[in-house]
Amino acid sequence: MMPKEKAIEIFNCYKAILYTPENKEYRNNIGKICALNCVDIILDCLKFNSDLQYHFWQQVKKEIEKI
Repeated sequence: MMPKEKAIEIFNCYKAILYTPENKEYRNNIGKICALNCVDIILDCLKFNSDLQYHFWQQVKKEIEKI
């Protein structure tokens, strides 16, 4: 899976949890914040692990920021 695909997958998971038909913009903003927090936790755990994994998750974070 590519970083962009993983970013969209994580974002959509949080967006689905926050479903409210009245306020799509709010749901998207909170979904993005939650997805970024999720990736930050993963990056923190990977600090001393494989550079390849760390780089992948950095790319995922960049893709979430573009959403």
